[in-house]
Amino acid sequence: MEYSPALIRIVIIVVGLVLAIVGMLSYTELIALSLPRAVMFVGWGLIIAGLVSGYFWDDYEVPADDEESEAD
Repeated sequence: MEYSPALIRIVIIVVGLVLAIVGMLSYTELIALSLPRAVMFVGWGLIIAGLVSGYFWDDYEVPADDEESEAD
Protein backbone atom coordinates (compact mmCIF):
# COMPACT_ATOMS: atom_id res chain seq x y z
CA MET A 1 0.00 0.00 0.00
CA GLU A 2 1.43 3.34 -1.03
CA TYR A 3 0.58 6.55 0.78
CA SER A 4 0.11 9.78 -1.09
CA PRO A 5 2.63 12.56 -0.48
CA ALA A 6 -0.16 14.86 0.70
CA LEU A 7 -1.02 12.48 3.53
CA ILE A 8 2.63 12.16 4.51
CA ARG A 9 3.01 15.95 4.54
CA ILE A 10 -0.09 16.36 6.70
CA VAL A 11 1.21 13.82 9.22
CA ILE A 12 4.63 15.54 9.35
CA ILE A 13 3.01 18.95 9.88
CA VAL A 14 0.63 17.68 12.59
CA VAL A 15 3.46 15.96 14.49
CA GLY A 16 5.49 19.15 14.18
CA LEU A 17 2.60 21.23 15.52
CA VAL A 18 2.19 18.94 18.51
CA LEU A 19 5.91 19.01 19.30
CA ALA A 20 6.13 22.78 18.86
CA ILE A 21 3.10 23.47 21.08
CA VAL A 22 4.19 21.05 23.80
CA GLY A 23 7.72 22.43 23.63
CA MET A 24 6.51 26.02 23.95
CA LEU A 25 4.19 25.19 26.84
CA SER A 26 6.99 23.32 28.59
CA TYR A 27 9.46 26.17 27.99
CA THR A 28 7.06 28.74 29.44
CA GLU A 29 6.32 26.32 32.31
CA LEU A 30 2.57 26.27 31.65
CA ILE A 31 2.65 22.48 31.76
CA ALA A 32 4.60 20.41 34.27
CA LEU A 33 7.03 18.77 31.85
CA SER A 34 10.73 19.40 31.94
CA LEU A 35 11.44 18.99 28.24
CA PRO A 36 14.45 20.58 26.61
CA ARG A 37 13.89 23.60 24.41
CA ALA A 38 15.10 21.49 21.46
CA VAL A 39 11.65 19.81 21.35
CA MET A 40 10.14 23.11 20.29
CA PHE A 41 12.78 23.62 17.59
CA VAL A 42 12.35 20.06 16.28
CA GLY A 43 8.61 20.75 16.03
CA TRP A 44 9.20 23.94 14.07
CA GLY A 45 11.66 22.10 11.85
CA LEU A 46 9.09 19.41 11.06
CA ILE A 47 6.47 22.04 10.23
CA ILE A 48 8.87 23.78 7.84
CA ALA A 49 9.96 20.45 6.33
CA GLY A 50 6.33 19.46 5.75
CA LEU A 51 5.57 22.74 4.05
CA VAL A 52 8.72 22.79 1.91
CA SER A 53 8.35 19.16 0.84
CA GLY A 54 5.34 20.16 -1.27
CA TYR A 55 7.76 21.85 -3.64
CA PHE A 56 9.40 18.50 -4.44
CA TRP A 57 6.21 16.43 -4.76
CA ASP A 58 4.16 18.67 -7.06
CA ASP A 59 4.41 16.36 -10.09
CA TYR A 60 3.58 13.14 -8.22
CA GLU A 61 0.85 10.94 -9.68
CA VAL A 62 -0.82 8.15 -7.76
CA PRO A 63 -0.14 4.86 -9.56
CA ALA A 64 -3.11 2.79 -10.68
CA ASP A 65 -3.94 -0.39 -8.78
CA ASP A 66 -2.65 -3.53 -10.46
CA GLU A 67 -5.89 -5.41 -9.79
CA GLU A 68 -7.99 -2.87 -11.69
CA SER A 69 -5.61 -2.70 -14.65
CA GLU A 70 -5.49 -6.52 -14.92
CA ALA A 71 -9.30 -6.75 -14.98
CA ASP A 72 -9.51 -4.48 -18.04
